Amino acid sequence: MNAFLFNTWFILICALPTTQFCVYAFPYYSADSQASVMFGTQIRYMKWFRYFYTNNVFIIAMIIIAVISALVFTICPTNKADEIENKLKTLATTTSTSLKDIDDLR
Repeated sequence: MNAFLFNTWFILICALPTTQFCVYAFPYYSADSQASVMFGTQIRYMKWFRYFYTNNVFIIAMIIIAVISALVFTICPTNKADEIENKLKTLATTTSTSLKDIDDLR
């Protein structure tokens, strides 16, 4: 249940920046929409958010996170499917399988 709640909160947290990115990436498609009004006028000119929009902090942060993620996944790739296949092969070759070996797969 905790994983389900965490994933739900994670999706909710990511929905707003994704919507903001789409509004700025496709301005002609979202010209007269409520999202364009919300991000284009209401949030952009609030006192606290003005600094972030004038310096493009949100867009720069998104690009930095994408570059760091690409570097990490390029330098340190992991293939879980191969690891699971190797564990299954070692279990198949042994004559007796205990519950401990099955729990290690999870």
